[in-house]
Amino acid sequence: MAQGFKHSFKAADRAELPLVVYNSGFQKCAPGYAWGPGVRDHYLIHYVVSGRGTLELEGRTFVLGPGDAFLIRPDVPARYAAAASDPWEYYWVGFAGVSAGLFLAQTGFAGGSSVCALAEGDRFRRSLLEIYKARGSGYPSAVRMAGYLQAALGLLMEATPPSGEEALALYARHGAEFIHQNYSRGLTIEEVARQVGVSRSYLYRAFRAEFACSPSDYLARCRIRRACQLLRHSTLSVGAVANSVGFEDHFYFSRTFRRITGVSPTAYRIFPPVSGTSEVRKVVLGDCGIGQPDIFAVGQLHHPFRLFAAGQRAGQLHQGAGLPGGVVLDGALQGPLLHRVQSRRGGVHPHDKGQLLRRQPGV
Repeated sequence: MAQGFKHSFKAADRAELPLVVYNSGFQKCAPGYAWGPGVRDHYLIHYVVSGRGTLELEGRTFVLGPGDAFLIRPDVPARYAAAASDPWEYYWVGFAGVSAGLFLAQTGFAGGSSVCALAEGDRFRRSLLEIYKARGSGYPSAVRMAGYLQAALGLLMEATPPSGEEALALYARHGAEFIHQNYSRGLTIEEVARQVGVSRSYLYRAFRAEFACSPSDYLARCRIRRACQLLRHSTLSVGAVANSVGFEDHFYFSRTFRRITGVSPTAYRIFPPVSGTSEVRKVVLGDCGIGQPDIFAVGQLHHPFRLFAAGQRAGQLHQGAGLPGGVVLDGALQGPLLHRVQSRRGGVHPHDKGQLLRRQPGV
């Protein structure tokens, strides 16, 4: 019987990277060789190239062979063992980082799956071998290994792309994170789509499903939210604020600011939002064709310039706009989908009265 062998690497220091390799290697197991039961503090992927073995995970037993990959998640008890006859040979990589879960959610391991079969498994095996070859101590080696790990996970994504609502939510959150990190420069939606790895039209669908707005609206509101902070708490000129939040055209910035907040940047600075909340006294809503009362929930305004989306449920409004609650509903009338809010608060700029609410999420 052929002798077993093991080649492995374990990082002595764990670099602060979005994706960091903890260990890697490949092994031809002896008959009956087993690990566990136990838990890991990181993600661990094995890919079986020959032989047989079993994986015991969350009360289930999987019999695995060539072409199968399996994932052990952090803090999930597991045991895996080589068959007594024809024991398996596998390649593995252990890793963690803030991006690890996001990448895995776009593979065949999405939705809690722990096992997947790879049609082009040898490419994945070679990618795991490249991680091992890049092993070493120090930050440069950690970066190289992370790069090869990302390439390996990319192969898993190609093999089993996510689909349905889960994929839409995943891509939308990924795009939103990228926007929050890069809105202050000349960011385009095409660049966001490339970063996420989808077409612009698919990104639009994802944002509409997850955030009830387009990617361009999300980007604009992210920029205007920061502009509001700068107008309130800095002495920067309006032009400097525009530059700071990614607008090269100051006139376009002013138009966008007015569209979203209802007032010009200068007026916003002169009459900033007062502290506390404003109580919504009356809400007159156009008929959205939905009879559920919570569709029309508005809640309390933090300041007179917040806009809310038509047709959103109370929970969505509270989550997206940070509302404290206190829903007041006066009724739903026939008419266009433009909604008027009348609020009552002493000592507030008159613009607060009778503000039109557009069909857009709150700033």
